Amino acid sequence: MGVDLRWENEDGRHEIVDPQLCISHLLLNTDLAGTTCLRFIDPYGGTTFNQLQIPILIEELRSVLEKAQDKRIRDHLQLVIDLAEKSRGEIHSYLKFYGD
Repeated sequence: MGVDLRWENEDGRHEIVDPQLCISHLLLNTDLAGTTCLRFIDPYGGTTFNQLQIPILIEELRSVLEKAQDKRIRDHLQLVIDLAEKSRGEIHSYLKFYGD
């Protein structure tokens, strides 16, 4: 099981599942020490980002996307970025990563 992403808001939730472990691979095989948000995603637990953190998270995801070489990971990251962009600026909504 991978690290799934949910955008939770007042209308419900939107989800991207990660059966191919793309986010886990990214988290465990990328140097994230210089990141503000990405380094705190727990591949084995839950991590929540609020509206103040989401723009930073998006920029960090874009940076990692530019460096990713595996097409499968790039495609998954683009889906994650797209969902994060939709959630940006929406009140009472959060992005939540759920690990194994």
